[in-house]
Amino acid sequence: RKVDRIRLMYDKITDYLDLHGFEKFGLILHAFPLHDRKVLKDLHKRWGSPRLLYSFSQPIDSVRDYFGEKVAFYFLFVEKLTKALIALAMIAVPTATLRQILKGTPYGDVPRCLYSLCLVLWFMGFAKYWRRTQVMFANRWGTDVEFHHEVREPCNPRFHGDL
Repeated sequence: RKVDRIRLMYDKITDYLDLHGFEKFGLILHAFPLHDRKVLKDLHKRWGSPRLLYSFSQPIDSVRDYFGEKVAFYFLFVEKLTKALIALAMIAVPTATLRQILKGTPYGDVPRCLYSLCLVLWFMGFAKYWRRTQVMFANRWGTDVEFHHEVREPCNPRFHGDL
């Protein structure tokens, strides 16, 4: 994969050259890998097109291959959370309607209490579902869920603060 080659190359270069030190002393402006336009066009067609705005599926393996696991896990989380929030909305809308109907009666707070219980159960279920999904994809991609395998991100070399 290209992202692995970039990581290995960056790690090898920084073994011999202090790129951030060079930036700090003004010898270079920035150091970053260039994008592959062919892959980006393919990703744009399959993922970034406006006609796919309401689509819930993402080419998550292609995103992982190009941007890496951390970015892929972010978009995977957003996808799963969106689907789970739609399921929660299917509970919230009838509950809100029932609350308006029962407003002013002795049972006016019952829908709110039921929704609170549903919200707690939804969150617990989503947390378990996300953890299972995260472990499944980490296993499929051969990575550690905690991301201890990544090259450590350096501090911002352009930052100059007072001690």
